[in-house]
Amino acid sequence: DKKEKEALLREKMALEEELRDARETIETNQGRHEQIRTDETERVHKEEHLQAVLAQARETEQRLTDDMTSARQEIESLQERVTQLREELEKANQDVEHERANGREALKGLQM
Repeated sequence: DKKEKEALLREKMALEEELRDARETIETNQGRHEQIRTDETERVHKEEHLQAVLAQARETEQRLTDDMTSARQEIESLQERVTQLREELEKANQDVEHERANGREALKGLQM
């Protein structure tokens, strides 16, 4: 009877030890699960932030592309205007030379 009680007491103590170990394992697993959930939430937030940054970068890239296109068009327009002004200046210089030549001829005619 005493041996049986001792055996039952040892079994009870062993079961209590198993129960403590099981509770510790559950607590540890709950802590890990909570950490996994926290990590996943952070990962999702980081991914959302990166998506927003990527969208902003794409918008900036598009704006820069549009600005470059506008700048190229403006440069072409200015180059055309410079060409036109050069042609007008050349024509004006030719007209001046022509007038000078006429003036010299007229002066020679008066001097004679």
